[in-house]
Amino acid sequence: MQIIITIPKLTSIRAHWKLALLPALPLIAVLAMVMFFAWGQSSDQAEAAGPAPGMALAAPATVEVGSKFTVTISGNPVPPKGSPGFAGFGAEVQVSAGLKYNGINDCPSELKATVQGGGSPEVCSSFTDVAGDHAIAVLTAFTVPLPEMDASGPNEDLANFSYQCNTPGTKTITLLTVAQSPVGAQYVAPDASEIFVKTKVGDNADQITIDCVSPPQAGMALKAPATVLVGSKFTITISGNPVPAKGSPGFGGFGAEVQVSAGLKYNGSGACLSELKATVQGGAPPEVCSSFTTGAGNHAITVLTAFTLPLPELDASGSNEDLANFSYQCNTPGTKTITLLTVAQSPDGAQYVAPDASTIAVTTKVGDNADQITIDCGNVGGIAELPEIAGTPLEAAGSSGSNTGLIAGIVAAIAAGSVALGGAAWYARRRWA
Repeated sequence: MQIIITIPKLTSIRAHWKLALLPALPLIAVLAMVMFFAWGQSSDQAEAAGPAPGMALAAPATVEVGSKFTVTISGNPVPPKGSPGFAGFGAEVQVSAGLKYNGINDCPSELKATVQGGGSPEVCSSFTDVAGDHAIAVLTAFTVPLPEMDASGPNEDLANFSYQCNTPGTKTITLLTVAQSPVGAQYVAPDASEIFVKTKVGDNADQITIDCVSPPQAGMALKAPATVLVGSKFTITISGNPVPAKGSPGFGGFGAEVQVSAGLKYNGSGACLSELKATVQGGAPPEVCSSFTTGAGNHAITVLTAFTLPLPELDASGSNEDLANFSYQCNTPGTKTITLLTVAQSPDGAQYVAPDASTIAVTTKVGDNADQITIDCGNVGGIAELPEIAGTPLEAAGSSGSNTGLIAGIVAAIAAGSVALGGAAWYARRRWA
């Protein structure tokens, strides 16, 4: 005869499991004696053969503040299949301040072990208690013998929890014991007996540490040849070092301006799209791309993917991603400097624009390789080329050209009501502040 059970030790004694099995509580009074007898089967018998069941925690060693990461609970090992196997488990993790559960208390999505035969467990409860600890409670069925879960050996994943680093520093994650939590580390055998996992706080099996580190500040770097012959053209490359990571927050535009010492001359055409290296995700050109040379001889580029929010991201990530190339020429011999200007030095100084149109300033220190480089202009037979006649043709607003043309284009667009104020306000504030 098949006996329907409700696992009294997981209901009457274990508060969290009681919540998980709440619909079955009316049966407890009727079946209490039967269940007490079933529970009397010694868990020591279940642990007699093979290595004692265990659980282990795993997580990345280093995580950036603001980033999500996964805490994995794995069997280390789980009870071997058929001797006795396991039909459920409980696990709860406790984290130090600065780590926050980032999941949605959705047990099926967190559960990694599966019921043999492909079915779903009848009980799968994921919850966060008032202290902020997160737990999972799983039971394959209410009938004895309980179907086994399909995992064996060491390092079999049982569950994944999503967490997030909120503050920098070294953090601890602890797998709680049954003595510390009603849903502490434990397995349930097919006969409904509990198989406790003995843990020692501080061992790698049940407590790990991670370092929450501040994300690298968005930066830019300059690249150019170390030596150039007088009269020869060369390329100055502005690269992300790094750019804001995609999606967190990513970037929908940038500004950059270089200042060069005497004897170096901008040699490009002022065509912004030809100088722009980063591309808009999806392949469309940015709505604003302006390249221009100022009266002081500095050269700048400003890019904005759109005037509507959120701004589409530009497609570049990580370190050394090229953002723009400028063509220059050595006109006189000697050592020359090229400086990437800051926002404090120029409205078009090094900066990124987040998709919400907020400005992400790039902190630079004049003299560091990241923002100032030197090149040697070598003489050719002792005769240097004559400087070219200064002057840069004006081009259509929105692609390249002078400040005046670009202002006129934006004003006309705003008057026509064709742009969103968020993007336009950012561009006007940043570009001509």
